[in-house]
Amino acid sequence: NQEDLYLWHPQSGAYLGTLRGHRDDVSCIGGDPTNPSILFTGSNLGNIAVWNLTTHSLTKMLEAHFREITSLQHHKTSKLLLSGSKDCSIKLWKTPDLTCIRQYDGLKSPVKTIQWKKSSSDLFATISQEGTVVFWKSGSEATIKSLKISFSGKLHKAYILDDHKHILYQQKRRTTTTTKSYDETGVWNTQTAKKETTLRGTVVGVRANSIF
Repeated sequence: NQEDLYLWHPQSGAYLGTLRGHRDDVSCIGGDPTNPSILFTGSNLGNIAVWNLTTHSLTKMLEAHFREITSLQHHKTSKLLLSGSKDCSIKLWKTPDLTCIRQYDGLKSPVKTIQWKKSSSDLFATISQEGTVVFWKSGSEATIKSLKISFSGKLHKAYILDDHKHILYQQKRRTTTTTKSYDETGVWNTQTAKKETTLRGTVVGVRANSIF
């Protein structure tokens, strides 16, 4: 059931419980570094739900966007949550009551991912479906900088590292000599706007990308 969330212990792998109450499929998940007992989830219909992990209960749900929520990112020290959506908008929420503080518009394609900058209290970056990287200041609706990355295949996943200097991406490409497709994972440098590393393989798919 894609409306349910199953909790597992990260070390032991033990089953901890199930969170029930979503009215539609869960599309993304975001934790709260300032309160580990709180979990946020986004849905394919644009709803955000707030969960209490201690009691396994749904504490709040609201209609946040018009289309699927693709990314939820909570600030590491402040009570602020960012949400990105396929409706091409980003919203800033005050947690845990989820009061909308600001909406950021102007993107021409759906939001793929959001990332707060680690060394700053109010800067964040977004990647949209067509490969535009935008740097924002949370206290203003104006953008700081915009960077266009040219992806030659279909962009599946993209992750902005919290220093905002690199982007990890995964895309589907086709070979020039055959009809076979392959997954390409690579790293872009946002300061030079150049690709630094590429990993290629004829695999079925890459489920997740991470850099530690």
